[in-house]
Amino acid sequence: MEYKQNDYELVYMIGEHDEDALQILLEKYDYVIKNWAYYYWNKFSKYSISVDDLIQEGKIGLYIASKKYTESKDVKFYTFALICIKRIMMNYVTSHTRVKNLVYANQVPIENHENELFYDENPLDMIENFEFQKKIIEFKNSLDFLDANIFELRYNLFSYNDIATLLDINKKKVDNSLVKSKAKLKKFLLENDFLI
Repeated sequence: MEYKQNDYELVYMIGEHDEDALQILLEKYDYVIKNWAYYYWNKFSKYSISVDDLIQEGKIGLYIASKKYTESKDVKFYTFALICIKRIMMNYVTSHTRVKNLVYANQVPIENHENELFYDENPLDMIENFEFQKKIIEFKNSLDFLDANIFELRYNLFSYNDIATLLDINKKKVDNSLVKSKAKLKKFLLENDFLI
């Protein structure tokens, strides 16, 4: 299938009930969905979570994104899609990792799983991580629109090829943007007393 259409054209065509456009969008985001599905599966596999179910949930998330997206929100489609994909996968994970479900699914006493999901980090580390995340968001918001989108994708471990594909730009532009952003980020973190 052709990938020439950009996300906005595909979303419009899906809104017009074009099944081919939906198939193209699903194929285009297949890698993204599988990436996040395997991420959550690796993280929560001990809770009998199925990677195939996560992939299916991701496809549903992408479909929801294509139906609910509006350009007036001043957010790129891929950003909105990523939020929908991750949110629906996390809903699936949450529903399958609740203590009540664990007890029925595994016939294991509650005390074996108590606090395991949410309290495995040192609280001080969690606070430091939260502060760092806030600063990263602040930095990202200081970049121009394209650089911010490139930075966000790279920060979420997307490859240069994936970023170029998702944003419909060439890899050289991705590289140039990230070199600039890296220098700005180093300066930003030093100014805000974060060790690098």
